[in-house]
Amino acid sequence: MEEQAGLRDREDLSDRDNIGFVPQGSIACVSGFNINLVSRTITLFSPCYVCSRWPHGFRVFGQASYKNASDFPEAINGLVERCMFMSPPGDKIIRFRDDIVFRPTEDGFDLATPNQLHHFKGKDKYGPLGKMIGSGEFTFEELTKELIQKHKINPIILRAVLQNLFDEGFLDEIYDV
Repeated sequence: MEEQAGLRDREDLSDRDNIGFVPQGSIACVSGFNINLVSRTITLFSPCYVCSRWPHGFRVFGQASYKNASDFPEAINGLVERCMFMSPPGDKIIRFRDDIVFRPTEDGFDLATPNQLHHFKGKDKYGPLGKMIGSGEFTFEELTKELIQKHKINPIILRAVLQNLFDEGFLDEIYDV
């Protein structure tokens, strides 16, 4: 299987007007719950680019099984509780999505997806934040504490920035598979 890296493998992304064609696509066209009545399993998933980790073109956020119809709502609710967060969970490792390449810059960082480049500028705010998320070594709570205490980042601004990264889909949300 050949993976399309798109913008992720390009070294120089400074000339935005001449980046050229980037292939797009996924073989999955839906997201949500896949309910298999025969095996009595439920899978929470969403589309992504085909890669070695996700060869079927979708990410799996969580799975559950059930025994009978009365057990079914509990299985669904359990998946929602474990896998569908409104903000980054404090006790989970915070990292960028696996199909995004983090690149530190002089004034912050860039995130390269297969088809788009995102710039985060503001050395004081984004420099240490990007490096810490990019390392994949910190929980949300550890990262927040470190950035507030060591880097003196305003906690309200930090929360807003992290929530925005989460809401825009830059952060990995696969915690329990």
